[in-house]
Amino acid sequence: MDAIYNQEVSAWYARRQRRGPRKIAPVPEAHIDAICRHLHVSLLALVDLQLAYGARPDELAGLRRHGINMVDHNLQEASLTQHKTA
Repeated sequence: MDAIYNQEVSAWYARRQRRGPRKIAPVPEAHIDAICRHLHVSLLALVDLQLAYGARPDELAGLRRHGINMVDHNLQEASLTQHKTA
């Protein structure tokens, strides 16, 4: 019984790999606007950063103040250790 189950799982996994990752559509802006009205200021800042730079949530969630460098009076820079294009 276990051997049959393992074969089925292996076959499913092989089919999944051939198809590639599923495409996920962007969230409509109306949904984002509706949610943002209820977010804490710190979370709202993360959403703004995501929208501005196309970063993923887990790429920005680890960002801390000590990881942000002041380059100029109005310019800040952060080095992300993980990023989809890094």
